[in-house]
Amino acid sequence: MNSPATMKSAVGLAKAVDAAAGTDGDAAVGTIVSVDERRIVIDAGDGRLSVTPAPNAEMYSGAFGEVRESSSFIVGDRVAVNGVRKGRDLEATFIGSIYSRVAATVTDLSSDRSIAHTTIGDIELEAGRLPFTSPSHQARLRDLGEVAPGRTINGLAWVHPETSEIYLLIGN
Repeated sequence: MNSPATMKSAVGLAKAVDAAAGTDGDAAVGTIVSVDERRIVIDAGDGRLSVTPAPNAEMYSGAFGEVRESSSFIVGDRVAVNGVRKGRDLEATFIGSIYSRVAATVTDLSSDRSIAHTTIGDIELEAGRLPFTSPSHQARLRDLGEVAPGRTINGLAWVHPETSEIYLLIGN
């Protein structure tokens, strides 16, 4: 049986998928081009869209986890948004960073074993934050067993848009 934390993680990821697919309300996926205290602006491919969080909007940033302010997002981050659109403005009930699948072979480890040096670059093994997930459950989701040179890491990661650092969120 799944724990409440597992279910909450799954719900958070499902909301991101729904937002990206536009299954509930108006949706868009794009890259953040500006951020301030009130809104983010994304390049959604067909032009820029001003996204203002609705009261009690659910938001998570790849950099900071679950957040309450639009200023917690980073320019360059790819996000999914969902809400009510009026022209080039969207009042969002959901804003979330988009994560990517990652597969890499470990070539070496940092001395504290928190960073895997891999065939695709360094992967932070402990710093990533899956949305709507307790720290203890996050550690279980990221449990890779024995990480050693030659071993392959498969999982879900977020790439920091400014530094290109890779943060592992779920691994096996």
